[in-house]
Amino acid sequence: MSIDKNLAETAYLRLREQLLSCEIEPGARLNISQLCVSLKISQGAVREALSRLVSDDLVTAEFNRGYCAASVTVDQFITLIEARVLIDIACLRMAIDKANLEWEVGLIAANHRLVRILDEFDGTPESVRGYSAASKAFNDSLMSACDNEWLSRTRSSFFEQSERYRRMCLPNLKSQLESVKVYREELMKALIDRDADSAVRLLSDHYQQMGAQIAARMKPDADTARLLSRVSSDKLDPTSLLAA
Repeated sequence: MSIDKNLAETAYLRLREQLLSCEIEPGARLNISQLCVSLKISQGAVREALSRLVSDDLVTAEFNRGYCAASVTVDQFITLIEARVLIDIACLRMAIDKANLEWEVGLIAANHRLVRILDEFDGTPESVRGYSAASKAFNDSLMSACDNEWLSRTRSSFFEQSERYRRMCLPNLKSQLESVKVYREELMKALIDRDADSAVRLLSDHYQQMGAQIAARMKPDADTARLLSRVSSDKLDPTSLLAA
C-alpha cells in the first residue's frame, strides 16, 4: 500500500514539534495506534514519520519493543554542549570571515525580530514556540555565510538536539530578559564589527551559562561548574586544535 507523502510529512512535523517541546516526555514509549488516533493519520504515515525521527536521533527503535522518545540526561547534555561549542565556533569564524553586506542585513533583520519577540515574551507555550522559531532563524542567519556543508549540517543537528533541553528552561526566560538583551546587543556589535574573537567569546559564555541553568534544572544537586568547566572558547576553539 502506498503512503501519502503529505500525510507522512504532516505526521513527522507534528511529532517532531511534540518531541522538541517535550510534550512527549523523553523516554516515553510511542504507541503507534495511539499516535494514529491523536494525529488522525494512517499507521503507514506514522511509521514513516517515526523512521525519520529515528534518523534525527529524536526517537529510538528497539527490536520487538517498538519506538521510544529519545532520553535526556545531564551527561548527554554536557557532551552535547561541548560538541556544539566546538562546531559553532568553527562555523562562526568561517561565517564572519566570509561575511558580506547581504549577510549583515539578514542578521540585523533576524535579530530585530527576535528582540521584538523577547519584548512580548510571557512564558506561555505560544510565546515559547515563537521565541524558539525566531532563535532558530537568527542562528541560521548568523551561520549562513559558513560555506562548509559538513560543518553546517552538524551544526543544524546539534542545534535541534539542544532545543529539547533548552525548552525545559524557556518558560523561565521572562526573569532573565534583561541579561539576554544585553548579550544580544554585545554579540551584534561584535558581529557587525567583524570581531570574531569577541563574538566567539560571547557565544561560548552564553552556551556555558545556558548549560549551567539547564543542567541545574535537570539535576539540582549537579556540580554544574565542574561539568561545564571545559565548555569555554579558549579550551574548545577549533583553531587551537588545528594548531596542535
